[in-house]
Amino acid sequence: MLQNNIDPTVWQLEVERVVPKLKVTIPSDAKEWRTHLSQTRQYRQVIENQFPAAKAQLDKLSRELSGALERIRSKENFINTQFDHRALDYRQQQEELSTVQNQYTELNEVVMNYQIELKNVAEELEIVKNEMEERSSTVTDTAPIVKMKEAFKKIRGDTRQLEVRIGVVSHTLMQAKLRQRPQETDKKQGAYSGGGGDEHSEGEYDMQL
Repeated sequence: MLQNNIDPTVWQLEVERVVPKLKVTIPSDAKEWRTHLSQTRQYRQVIENQFPAAKAQLDKLSRELSGALERIRSKENFINTQFDHRALDYRQQQEELSTVQNQYTELNEVVMNYQIELKNVAEELEIVKNEMEERSSTVTDTAPIVKMKEAFKKIRGDTRQLEVRIGVVSHTLMQAKLRQRPQETDKKQGAYSGGGGDEHSEGEYDMQL
């Protein structure tokens, strides 16, 4: 068997020192039914104390709201009676406004299409104008005609020079032939004798000329 050799007085002191640390404290839990019951009783007491004053104020506010609603209903009936024809006119004008807005939307789309078409036509017109200006400038440009005229003049001048040269050459050839024929006549006269032969030669020479 185990035997204890500790002094009882020391043991008592140790127990007194440790006992406070061994106490278990249970925390308060809101879900615990005792706490819930206690809170409910407190809320009930508060409600019973505050309810009479709050009920009186709520009754007063209810009476005031009922009177205000009644006055609003009477004013609304009066307004409906007095302005019923104006409301009818307003509804008619609203319908007319909707119709006009629809027409405006449709016409606006038509105008937009016409504007697009006008823009395209203006672009085509600008292109045609540019082409016409180019063609008119080409037609009115007399530079090629002037060049052709100058070329014709030059050709005519060259032709005249050639004609002159041909005439000079022809004249030179004719003079050469004329110089050559008297020599041939002298040779023929040496071959033939008598004055008749000279006359025949001169007549033939005249005929050849």
